[in-house]
Amino acid sequence: MKKEYYFFFIFVIAAATLIGSTIAVISNMGNIINHHNATQTDAGVKPDKSAYHVSADEINIGKDAVAETDYELMVVSDLEQQQIDAMLKQLGKSDDQDKGQFISEFQQLNSLPPTGTLDSKTLHLIITQVTLNQASRAIGRI
Repeated sequence: MKKEYYFFFIFVIAAATLIGSTIAVISNMGNIINHHNATQTDAGVKPDKSAYHVSADEINIGKDAVAETDYELMVVSDLEQQQIDAMLKQLGKSDDQDKGQFISEFQQLNSLPPTGTLDSKTLHLIITQVTLNQASRAIGRI
């Protein structure tokens, strides 16, 4: 085998290893962050989430306060808001229906506290549901 083929073969192996490692880290990023936060908490250091983390008692939503639940406040761009609105329509929201009411009903159907506020848990569930619906349509089940 020529010397050039060996170099190409080594390059392909290195690229595959790098891509595989990157995908593994990205896929497990939530676990890595949770482990890091747990390690800091065990060491007596509290992770700083003060800029993005508020408790339900601190959120004034205009109705009864939701107890014992933490919400992560999200900042979304205009493009992300358009994508969220499109996903809500795919899940059955009509144009004349109030977004907060639809989110509250969606949360209630999926065993989340029905706050009517789009938090990170609700958004994750919406994305998952839309993805599953699209996959089902793609294989012809819906």
